[in-house]
Amino acid sequence: MTVALLILTVGFSFTASANPAEEPTLGERAALIAESVAELRGIDSASAIIIDKTVIVGITTTHGARGKELSLLKKEVEADVLETDAAVRRVAVTSAPDLVLRIKNMQEKYY
Repeated sequence: MTVALLILTVGFSFTASANPAEEPTLGERAALIAESVAELRGIDSASAIIIDKTVIVGITTTHGARGKELSLLKKEVEADVLETDAAVRRVAVTSAPDLVLRIKNMQEKYY
């Protein structure tokens, strides 16, 4: 009986990926990332899309940050995304208004 039990349990995994229905969808993950980024100081709003292990984030800043200040803010966003979603390996951040609008539209349409 013990041998049979071992044979039955060897191939079974108890990881979260054993039941994909419990894992968040891309849309849920993107929404969580966008919400987390939007809570950062200096960020007015954020949208995110996920492509494989890459997240593209569009941000609007509360006071029109530029230059070094914007670069530092983008690094904070990148760090926040990597902390929020462990599956992410690459992060791209933009504050270009046309791209931010496209990212927002994609998030709303496809997720």
